[in-house]
Amino acid sequence: MHVSLVVDNPRRDLGGLVLVAVELVRRGHKVSLVSQSKPHEIWALCPDVVVFNYLRTTNAALVQQAQQLGMATVILETEGGVFLNGIEKRVGVFDVDPAIRQHIRRVCAWGNTYADYILAQGFYRPDQLVITGTPRYDYYAPVFHAVALQVSETHAHAYTKPLLLITTNFSVVNPKFNTREGELALWVSKFKFEPAYVEEMQQEEWDAMEVFLPLANRIAEAFPALTVVVRPHPFENLQPYRERLAHHLPNLHCETEGTVDGWLLRCSALLHWRSSTAIEAAMLGIPVLNPSWVAGPTSDEVQSISDQIPTESLLMERIAQVIEGSYTPPADYQQPYARIIQQSFNRIDGQAYGRVADVIDEIAPDQPLSQRKPRTQAVAYGTHASTSGRSGWLNRARQALRLPTNLTSYEVRQAWATARQTTLPDGKQFSMGQVTGLVEALTQEGCALHGTSIKVHLPRQGADYCFPFINGRAVVLE
Repeated sequence: MHVSLVVDNPRRDLGGLVLVAVELVRRGHKVSLVSQSKPHEIWALCPDVVVFNYLRTTNAALVQQAQQLGMATVILETEGGVFLNGIEKRVGVFDVDPAIRQHIRRVCAWGNTYADYILAQGFYRPDQLVITGTPRYDYYAPVFHAVALQVSETHAHAYTKPLLLITTNFSVVNPKFNTREGELALWVSKFKFEPAYVEEMQQEEWDAMEVFLPLANRIAEAFPALTVVVRPHPFENLQPYRERLAHHLPNLHCETEGTVDGWLLRCSALLHWRSSTAIEAAMLGIPVLNPSWVAGPTSDEVQSISDQIPTESLLMERIAQVIEGSYTPPADYQQPYARIIQQSFNRIDGQAYGRVADVIDEIAPDQPLSQRKPRTQAVAYGTHASTSGRSGWLNRARQALRLPTNLTSYEVRQAWATARQTTLPDGKQFSMGQVTGLVEALTQEGCALHGTSIKVHLPRQGADYCFPFINGRAVVLE
């Protein structure tokens, strides 16, 4: 069986999805990792099962088309742990045609909180829902620590302890791929948020950024023996960081490479602003510091497992204690942590990837490839509708000549040899090299997948693509 896994945010999701992919290959399946930024590559791959990262208004049409083409559809939520805080502000993104939901074969949920919510809302039937946890948190289980450290070695090896990791998330007011005004319009039109709510969020983020980044400078200056690594959200514009972080401090660094698990495994403490990374740090027993005088919304879960520090002077004292090894977390820390894990994350046991693979393993495709391929090809070429005129003639000509389905007039003018690239231009990129590095670490280190034989390659015309396709970004494992 051929399974396509949709990769949303590689810096957050790729590691967990490669875990699932390796396990599926171990069980005899072929897997393709497909970028959410180029999802129509799925049609050329024509898989039996497509595992989408979520079902929202933003991707509902794509999910529906996969169903109509006879592909079994599964949802492996990339959100669903603590995101329910303020759900009334974002319920519009769930406003999806019930017929699409009805044909979802399985939904892999993080934990009971999310499962209870979507069942209460009538989004899915109980038989569609399986609580698996999320594979990206499998790396927090001891069995995968060595893997996460090995994968992060290339970009983090030079940073030594004591290390303070500072995570930020100002992506709504400081977006990497948009303007502040454009991001507001996007959240209102596409994600169905109220304008006033988004404007308030942007102002809070801006005010926090103006406090938080100078604070990083003062910390690095106060503790020259401390390595301070600021890690912006992957979808943030780095210009404000270049302008506000002090370049003359040799122990202060701004890093965007790698997944956060590799950084957390190397750090002595985490300083965050309203970040769910706090829960991930708690999974590793790392001190979690939150400057509570910097205002901003956050979830009750994140608040409860963070050391809420009301003043900068007290924060400096806490950091000094971390460096000395004398820091102790708040007395009431363990009880909320245990509750959060049980309710929101199922359990952190390094086995979520296997539970997800179990779900996929049980699914048979809606239709055999022989039936799916002609209709998928027609959709990909645009010949499934009775289109007349020049565009209809061109579509039929491309199909008859077996030209690549996504070949444009611009690409015709380009040299074929340079048409194939392995990275995406928009920042949501992952390469065959990254996937290979993860696979090698998983199959070489002493973990459950040790010794598995995996071939990693780019999709091949004829063997992996059901009809010609260029400029693909997928990576195949088998």
